[in-house]
Amino acid sequence: MPEALVVRCPNCGLPAAQGDKECEACGSPITVPSMSMLGGMGTLQLNKMEHGFNDVLNNPDAKDKASAHMSLGFIYMKLGLYEKADNHFDQAIDACVENPDLFYTAAISLLGGKKAYLCPRDKIEKAERYLQIAIELEPRGVFYYFWAYIRYDFYSRRFYSCKPTYQEILRDARANGVNGQDVRDLFELLKVDIPSAIQ
Repeated sequence: MPEALVVRCPNCGLPAAQGDKECEACGSPITVPSMSMLGGMGTLQLNKMEHGFNDVLNNPDAKDKASAHMSLGFIYMKLGLYEKADNHFDQAIDACVENPDLFYTAAISLLGGKKAYLCPRDKIEKAERYLQIAIELEPRGVFYYFWAYIRYDFYSRRFYSCKPTYQEILRDARANGVNGQDVRDLFELLKVDIPSAIQ
């Protein structure tokens, strides 16, 4: 995965070497390759990191800005700023970052904290494309489960015919090891309730 040239930690501001995963001084991530790295961080720390990664993007010496865009996408997603997250995810994807968590989280962000049923079709189709890429990169059960949710909530509830059906995709989710915690984490990110039809 490409790494951004970070001249200082996005949290504490101390110098950090290119390729470092964490700041030696404060332990904060230098790049954020997934939502799980943000864990229980509060708004203050996320805002400090946001400014740090924006500094990377504004640094003319940065050799590769894709990781900063990806990191900002995850931060804005955590803050619920979906349009900003979408913009940074798209830029990371355009730079050919092949990270399944990037495509998965970008798909979640496209729904903007709303039920799939309420989203415009172009966002749904883009989210499905991103999920299919995530599955190609790493066929995790939760990726299939999210796709099954979209097929149920957007297509089946509108009586649209589509293949594969949400039931077929649910079977793939179970075959690829989806578990209850994965599902709870997914719907916490989506900010919607789990439909009884896919439980």
